[in-house]
Amino acid sequence: MLELPESQSYDVFAELAAPDVAAERAFVRTERQYVARQLADRPSALGRFGRWAEQAPDQAAWRHYDQALVRYAHQLDEAEAERRQGLTPIKLLVTCNGQPPARRIHVVVTVHDGRLQAGKRPPKRPLAADRTEPINWLAFFSYHGFWRSRMQTKPHRVEARLSGLDYGQTAYLIDAPLYLHQTAQTRLTYSIDWSGAAAPLQGEVLAIQPPDRA
Repeated sequence: MLELPESQSYDVFAELAAPDVAAERAFVRTERQYVARQLADRPSALGRFGRWAEQAPDQAAWRHYDQALVRYAHQLDEAEAERRQGLTPIKLLVTCNGQPPARRIHVVVTVHDGRLQAGKRPPKRPLAADRTEPINWLAFFSYHGFWRSRMQTKPHRVEARLSGLDYGQTAYLIDAPLYLHQTAQTRLTYSIDWSGAAAPLQGEVLAIQPPDRA
């Protein structure tokens, strides 16, 4: 039988959160070819009425989507250039390695010899003219017993409170990528406190490769 640790222990990891630029450029090329076929299609008056009845996108909507794809391609180019200059998108993961389950966990990550660019967002695929943004009703009506609160990102510090983690559980400190200006000397440290802790747990943030996530 597996024996669980009797004291709390945590690890904090930093994983690369950069987009697959080659795959996204291929997506842009494929979508623009599809848009070109839609713009080349000139339906009759009856066909236009049918599209209107079906609420299908018109020529203006397809042109708007094509322009959005061009902007997205430029954003990918900028993101790639920024990475070459040392601006790296990362995500921070917190893993609980001990027992009993910890609650009201306060995690602070400090950046040494580098800085975070607060407020920066990654490139996002534009929504196609013939698609709609799905509504995640489960986000409104389901409860999973885990949440984040008091999230703050500053140039040299990021922190959040996690409702709780059980043994072996891992959670992102913040869902969105964090943009880190780094050099060869940049390092990240963490301090973790939780309900009932005698003293905060401190350590070095470990770097890992991005996992295979769907």
